[in-house]
Amino acid sequence: RGIAALWVVLFHSYKFGSLNSLQLDPSAPLTRYLFEYGRGGVAMFFVISGFVIAHSLRDAQPNGRFIGLFMLRRTIRLDPPYWLSILVVLGFTWIVAAQNGRPAPWPGIGSMLAHMAYLQGFLRIPAIQVVYWTLTYEIQFYFVYVLALWAHRAISALPTANVQYVVPTIMIGLAFIAAFHTSEWALHGLFLNYWHTFVAGVLAYYGGYRRVRAAGFLLLVLIIIILVRAPDTAEVFNSPAAVTALGLYLAGQTRTLLMRLRSAPLQFLGTISYSLYLLHIPAILGAVSISLKLVQYGSVSAALVIFGSTIAASLCVAAVFWYAIERPS
Repeated sequence: RGIAALWVVLFHSYKFGSLNSLQLDPSAPLTRYLFEYGRGGVAMFFVISGFVIAHSLRDAQPNGRFIGLFMLRRTIRLDPPYWLSILVVLGFTWIVAAQNGRPAPWPGIGSMLAHMAYLQGFLRIPAIQVVYWTLTYEIQFYFVYVLALWAHRAISALPTANVQYVVPTIMIGLAFIAAFHTSEWALHGLFLNYWHTFVAGVLAYYGGYRRVRAAGFLLLVLIIIILVRAPDTAEVFNSPAAVTALGLYLAGQTRTLLMRLRSAPLQFLGTISYSLYLLHIPAILGAVSISLKLVQYGSVSAALVIFGSTIAASLCVAAVFWYAIERPS
């Protein structure tokens, strides 16, 4: 998660002009893979979510009460940092507007309520901050998956042969359909548009970590579909999703790859990844604004100072936000 969040930070730092004076070639491999393709970090998040939620619910016996408590835990985990980040972003917007002598573009009450309920995508309300769109999908993934587990448990209890395959078949079949499409194919903002990435994470868990052969085979088929359709997608999404799912599967099979990711810096980066994702854009914009007042724009050294300040500011803001808000909440 930390690597995915940092990749998104690199993308936005590059897009918001921290390296403009270097005049990097957009087609150069370094520019593409390190910066331009960083938006693919979102696909990594979706796959990792599938892996993590499958693990956390591996022994669950869902009923109505369990589903309610599970979703309550998820919202308590996501909501306080998310809601406060909205206020931080609006405060930053107000400061920037005041410095430039223009009124701040405040969202209306309806927009605020829609964002708080993760409904802005369905309602096609402009995002207060561009990164928030992913949270609307995450919350749907959690709800649909736990509902599917409940339905699977209920149907499997019926005295009919092979009914235990009904729900998994539907869920995985929807993932195959989603993987075949290269653009939004369901209702705008609906989980189905990216369901294949979450299911890839689930299959990576059961196929790699739990050693279920059928899950491993289905994951391979899904990855092939995702990669075949990757060249036709409008965004960098399919390839990072496929690589992440395959990496998680192999890590579960070997158990050695994950051991190498246990260093303290990487663990800390993963710990603050949610805060880093939520607040890196105002941190980047603030760092660029301050750096431009301290260094002479146009030189290589100045570009490196500005770029370094955006990364440092993003990490520092995320660490403070995690300690002050995310950790206690």
